[in-house]
Amino acid sequence: MALAISLIGLAFTFFPPDIYEEILYEKNFMFLNTKLILYVLFCLIMFIIGTFIFSKKYINITIKDSSYLSDSKEMFFVVSIFVIIVLIIRTITMFRGLGIDSLSDILRPGMGLSITEYRIKFDSIMSSSVLSWIRPFSLIASIYLVSKAYRMGGKYYIMPIITSLLNLMYAYISQTRGEMILFVGIMFITIINLKLSFKKIKVYQFYVYLLLIILVSVFAFVVIDVNRGGMLAGRQGLSYTLVGYFISEFNRLALILDGKLRLPGAGEQAYAFYNVLYPPFSSRIELLNFGNWLGFTAPGEQSVWSSSFNSVKVAKLDENFNWFTIYGSVYSDLGWLSPIWFLGYGMLSGFFWNLYRKGELLGIYVYPWFWISIITWWGAFNVLISSPDTTWIIIFSLAFMLIERIQIKNQGGRYSVKYRINSRNI
Repeated sequence: MALAISLIGLAFTFFPPDIYEEILYEKNFMFLNTKLILYVLFCLIMFIIGTFIFSKKYINITIKDSSYLSDSKEMFFVVSIFVIIVLIIRTITMFRGLGIDSLSDILRPGMGLSITEYRIKFDSIMSSSVLSWIRPFSLIASIYLVSKAYRMGGKYYIMPIITSLLNLMYAYISQTRGEMILFVGIMFITIINLKLSFKKIKVYQFYVYLLLIILVSVFAFVVIDVNRGGMLAGRQGLSYTLVGYFISEFNRLALILDGKLRLPGAGEQAYAFYNVLYPPFSSRIELLNFGNWLGFTAPGEQSVWSSSFNSVKVAKLDENFNWFTIYGSVYSDLGWLSPIWFLGYGMLSGFFWNLYRKGELLGIYVYPWFWISIITWWGAFNVLISSPDTTWIIIFSLAFMLIERIQIKNQGGRYSVKYRINSRNI
């Protein structure tokens, strides 16, 4: 996936400058840009080297094939009810903040800009408070519920279906494109890999299913957003939107490498180490506020995001598009040391991939997050793997893993796994 996304992106450096400039009204700086091409390839190679460090060639992988003994119905329903309550409260809070009483009101034409403005403020409050755990918890809990329902029988699917619909409903209502794509991607990976444990699925089928699910979800999002006059309404045609969202970020990367585009918070670890320096609970627990200890004063995520549009405008580019690829965001913090950062990223990805292939619970929970984080390399204004969500993902994964192990011990069993992951299919 990392290779595909990066090489497709580099292919855009061959995009005809005259056509690009006619569509987007900005100069094409990425065309056959040698510095850009070498930088991306170097970082990509380092990432791939990192993943191989934990590959099967160097780490002995023994796949167990026995029954799980921890299918506790009580725990299943406790988690289900808690997730549903949390997601309902979050959605109701969004409704009340907008002064809306029904779903039909929030979908009516003209509501788009009001929803966007409030959601930005709402997300800023959520991410900087003790409630920042809600999104990552709902993601991990959804993986837990789907995997449990898969083992316990078809009648238990109703609970993960309800939680999935609540997650998607919030993403659609709040116009949160990133959250919608993350949830759809993670749930797809989880479900399809459960199927791979017991039934062979050909490679082309995997990618066809992935493409269909993403296209249907994105299409529904766009229809709803345009109907109510949201962020995607009023664009200057399909070609403008496609070039702006999927090609222009490499043009921005070219200017970042030349020092002609400076991102807000550049050099302050606002992108590459946000998760390490500012854990999601650091605003409440000073003991873990590593950023302050080290003297970093990185700005808040929302303030960086809003300021980035002006940075694009100052560089005389179309200010509607503020994506810079992961390569541009990390370079803003680390410069030509970025390949070392990608090596570490690759090592972490390879580590959780290795756990996943072994059928370990920690890998089953965390690996989908790493996989989906690579998909976001394309836009990557916010480096997903460096976001505080990653800390929460690992914390909740360890918690659910501990619960499973305790249940097994109480039943007098031993830890074993039912999943048999065939890495050749993914």
